Amino acid sequence: MKQQKKSQSRKKLPGSSIFMYIASAFIALIAVALLVNNILYFNNTISQYTTQGYPYEMVAKELIPGQLLPGIFQPLSILGIAVVLYAAALINQKITGYFCSCSNSETVVHAEPAVVNTNTVNTAAEDTVSEDQAESPAAVPEQIESQTVEVQDAQDSTNNKDSTDK
Repeated sequence: MKQQKKSQSRKKLPGSSIFMYIASAFIALIAVALLVNNILYFNNTISQYTTQGYPYEMVAKELIPGQLLPGIFQPLSILGIAVVLYAAALINQKITGYFCSCSNSETVVHAEPAVVNTNTVNTAAEDTVSEDQAESPAAVPEQIESQTVEVQDAQDSTNNKDSTDK
């Protein structure tokens, strides 16, 4: 009896979370190894140039922006990806645990979808009649044409005023 309660109280990690934890650890190890490799490569390059006779200050001035900084920021961005993956695994574990606890409990509420009654739909827009005949859907084409002619006449008169002003 105690073993059953103990196994129920111990939470099992979801497989996807385990995969994300392992992947984030693997990616973090690769990022740290890449960072160490880039720093060692930079030191090796500096020592090669100084043995050839170049001054250390000049070599460092040229190689720091071109080799060292990208060699540091690239592994840091990869490490950031590992942290995001680890956070996603934590969120996945918590959400899965919440859903499992909800499905195991007896107090789950099953909501039924709402039914829309089409008879009670507000048809106020259909009941309103426009005061202007041109705005109503049953406007006669002659009325619409006469309104467009009036608008064109008004535009022509404004154009004539503009040309006389010049």
